[in-house]
Amino acid sequence: LDQQLDIDLRSLFAEAARHQAVAITPAATAELLEFVNKRLEQRLLDEGHRADLVRAVLVASSLADRPARIVAALGELEKLLGEEWWRTMAIAYRRCLRIAKGTRPGPVDPSRFVDRAETALWKAYQAASAGLAVAGSLDTFGRAFQPLVGPVDAFFEEVLVMAEDPDLRANRLNLLATLVAPGAGLVDWNAIADL
Repeated sequence: LDQQLDIDLRSLFAEAARHQAVAITPAATAELLEFVNKRLEQRLLDEGHRADLVRAVLVASSLADRPARIVAALGELEKLLGEEWWRTMAIAYRRCLRIAKGTRPGPVDPSRFVDRAETALWKAYQAASAGLAVAGSLDTFGRAFQPLVGPVDAFFEEVLVMAEDPDLRANRLNLLATLVAPGAGLVDWNAIADL
């Protein structure tokens, strides 16, 4: 961490295990990773970082087993939480995430849109999709998602996602799942207590 080396601990432990005189089981490697992550968590808490933010970055799939990336993401998250535009974006994103929970991105059929807010959100997503696809950090993702905030708010004001018609409901859930997919592994959005 002090040298900011981007080391993948899982790969490092696997390489070390190959050089041992006894077989190292995957369970033992998983236990070692858990031990190191608990030590990292405690170090970050001892340094005074908010517990919810530490948890949010520790479980992010894009950062898994890479302590230097976890620490960098924590610093970025703390900085961004001080910016109103990012908090507004995160609230809109989390709203979509909450409703789409458990839905995997599936095909979105624009011909099944009933409300103009659905069409507006879909068009906004299409315009932002290239930026969302390459967003590798919380800041770049937030900037790419920012144009969707207004259309997301209008969507939830005008559209009943859980419509009685199962095809209509599925199409709306697929739309929301498609919106949240690019940011899913950056941080555990639901772990952030205060936005």
